[in-house]
Amino acid sequence: MANDVRIGSGVAPEDELFHPDIYGAVQLEPKKTFDQSIVGRTYNADGECVIVYDYWKIVEAMEEEMPTDEAIEYVEYNTIRAIAYMGSRRPVILYSEGIEC
Repeated sequence: MANDVRIGSGVAPEDELFHPDIYGAVQLEPKKTFDQSIVGRTYNADGECVIVYDYWKIVEAMEEEMPTDEAIEYVEYNTIRAIAYMGSRRPVILYSEGIEC
């Protein structure tokens, strides 16, 4: 179960959003804005199902309200930094492009 990773290519299909394992997982708010950034689900170290968001899709969602540079700053400061405080079922952020390891 811990290695079960389901990643999609865009907006999470209905079975991802309403999959029974997802209940109780932390979702980014407002859902209307951030649900389009969900790309799948995976399991944390405790075997609990968590939601996977695409970083750049989160930024794109914020670009509807502000320029790109402000959207990146907003996401980094208000979302990424806050994830550490969201509990064990906090979301996972996938950096799909633009970040070199």
